[in-house]
Amino acid sequence: MPLADPPPGVRCWSPSYPFKALCSGPEPPQTQLPIQYIATYSSESSLPGVNGSSPVAMWLCVLKGLKLYTSYKLNITAVNRMGSGSHLHAFTVEDIVKPDLPVNVTGKLKLSVKWAPPPSWSDRTLFPLKYQVRYHWDNTGTPHECADSYILPGLSPGRSHLVQVCSMELMGLGQSSDWSLPITVTMPAH
Repeated sequence: MPLADPPPGVRCWSPSYPFKALCSGPEPPQTQLPIQYIATYSSESSLPGVNGSSPVAMWLCVLKGLKLYTSYKLNITAVNRMGSGSHLHAFTVEDIVKPDLPVNVTGKLKLSVKWAPPPSWSDRTLFPLKYQVRYHWDNTGTPHECADSYILPGLSPGRSHLVQVCSMELMGLGQSSDWSLPITVTMPAH
């Protein structure tokens, strides 16, 4: 008798484009028999066979050595003594770019905001990042977004503002990172 359905909802992202991609899925349902997950991937331009393989216990796998502008197929196979089930997921690295969020976000009284790039982004010279900043009053008002800026214009004196930063690949590949945790900055009341 084959296993229950293979893991649905596979999600892949590349926090250090183009050098590495991560793929994960929801936790499997509890079974009486232990399940082993095997992740294999190949590109359409490769020879028949498998470019990489990684047994994954936590259903998270790391794909390395990926090529730019290449279509990949990820096969997740769940195996136990009762049988196996597989799930295919296709992607290109450019479609799954998602940097980690910026780190060390700080603000000063003049409302300039500084941050550091995500440490996981491997090559900032060949693949630079751009950033967005959003800020709003203490849980009220509309968030404002501004690209590549760290001076926050048009703020009201004496008010506290919540500030967050996100990063994205310079050419707009993939999606932006999650927003950083908010920091609170207060404009001086002159």
